[in-house]
Amino acid sequence: MNRKLKALRAAGNFEKVAEIMKKIVQKDLRMVDISDFMIFTIEPDRPTWGTTHEFVQAIQQRKPVYIVIEDRMKTPLWFLRYIPAGYVFESHKELIRHLRMIHQGKVKVDQTRWKILLDIYRCSDIMAPYA
Repeated sequence: MNRKLKALRAAGNFEKVAEIMKKIVQKDLRMVDISDFMIFTIEPDRPTWGTTHEFVQAIQQRKPVYIVIEDRMKTPLWFLRYIPAGYVFESHKELIRHLRMIHQGKVKVDQTRWKILLDIYRCSDIMAPYA
């Protein structure tokens, strides 16, 4: 899809690009709307506008936002204004370990961000595949 969009853009067919991108953006932002929390894998040498847009939308909705970035020191400075330092991880494995600890009640969470933490909403085997 990316190649097709770039080819259309190179040909000057901006209307078609906009038509396709409208559907993609709608779907991506809807996924933010229905999520309980967001995980963004950031590649600082390869920034994307869509990721930033989704990040902003999640922050505006006061959802917990986690960042996985190979080197924490390369976390975009702008992002650090909006998320606690403890929400930045250097690997998915490290993040999953943290989420498991939340699930087990070993880590307290920011109640201004997390909305679905009542035991009745928790699935006891939700983290089983990551054990």
